[in-house]
Formats: sequence, structure tokens, C-alpha cells
Amino acid sequence: MYISDNGQAFPAAKTNIYEAGVKLPCIIKMPGGGQGAGTETDAYINWTDITPTLLDIAEAPIPYDKFAADHDEVLPYSDEGTNAKNLRAPTGIQGHSFKDLLLGTTQETSDKVFTSHTFHEITMYYPMRSVRKGDYKLIINFANGLDYPFATDLWASATWQYLLQHHISKCGERPIRDFIKRPRYELYDLSKDPNEVHNLAGKRAYAAKLAELIEEIKQFQIQTKDPWGIKWEHE
Repeated sequence: MYISDNGQAFPAAKTNIYEAGVKLPCIIKMPGGGQGAGTETDAYINWTDITPTLLDIAEAPIPYDKFAADHDEVLPYSDEGTNAKNLRAPTGIQGHSFKDLLLGTTQETSDKVFTSHTFHEITMYYPMRSVRKGDYKLIINFANGLDYPFATDLWASATWQYLLQHHISKCGERPIRDFIKRPRYELYDLSKDPNEVHNLAGKRAYAAKLAELIEEIKQFQIQTKDPWGIKWEHE
């Protein structure tokens, strides 16, 4: 199994949860075969899925978090109200095995994938959470009142310094002003806007999709005991 992080310190990739920072290489050779050499898939997997997958391949028990997998009670930070007794630490693995995907017995995994960022170096604090579900992706910037802070290697990178020195107004397709000053919600239709430039969060036609994905993130924060979940009630 070969994986990587986002690599070189490019703006809009490293320390970000835009697609350039989270779409990472994953190459796997299954013992005993599997789908065969050269097979590609668009199914969602996350690095949290690696441990349960390896345990599954080894035919070892997978200590899944039962609370994350099966809850019917009213949860904190939901529109139905607060139920603080459910705010608890995960008791097991949050990811899911994708062994069947590797064997070719299914072409699907989860219908959504979550990502998060809180800080990189003590000076680069900017908590973000996101979910991608189908063609849509929502990013929540919990500290959007702040300018986006740069990690030192990003600020010093040849790419960023070139943009500054030549007074270039865009970083890739994104205006630099939007890169530094971010809204609370960023909603993108990746099928039409793969560069995540056109924010749909303020458009009435996408209000239902925005509400749906906000609730997905809220529930994931509960399952993972995300300390930033408290901002839904105390802000």
C-alpha cells in the first residue's frame, strides 16, 4: 500500500481542505490478486479506512465504534435540541474496511467523506471541517472572522512569493482576496466547479443542500467528539 500527503508546500493545497490538498495518491496491490493490475476506482476512501482494511485483510477483529455506526437518539448540536449524554469519546475505529472494493465484489464504499484541519504549526490556527457527498462539498470555516493564516513554509514558498512580488490577483483560479478572507460556509458543485471557485452557499436554490451537509458535519462532529462542535450552541 503506497500513500502520500499533499507533498510540496503549494498555496491552496497544503494546510487546506480544498480538493488539491485532500485528493491524495493511493496505490494498493492485494495479496492473492483482487481486481487486477491497473484497476482504478472513484469510490471514496479516507486514510482512517486504512487500519480497518488491513485488519479485515488479515482476518483480525475490527473494533468499530458502535456509537458511530448505530445511533437513533437525539444528538447534540442537532436542530432537535441538546442531549449532552451522547457527547462522548469514540470507543473504536471510525473508518471502514474497503477490502470488498479491492476484491472487486463491490464498486462502492461510503457515500460521503469527511476532512478536517485545525492547525499546522502553532502560528497556523484555522479550524475547518468539510464533507463531500456526491457532487457537492461543504467546507465550514469556524474561524472565518480571522484572515487565513499561513504556515511559514507556505508563506516562504517560491509560488506564493512570486504571486506577491508580481501583484498577481489569483492563486490558480481562486482570487487571492477569497483565499485570505473566507466565509463561514463554502459550498461547491464539484461536477461543474472542480476548482472550488463559485461558492453556492448564499444562493437560495442551494439552501436545502447547504442545510443537509451542515447536518452531516454536525453529526460527524458528535461521533468524533470534535471540540469545535460546541460552537453550534455557544456562538
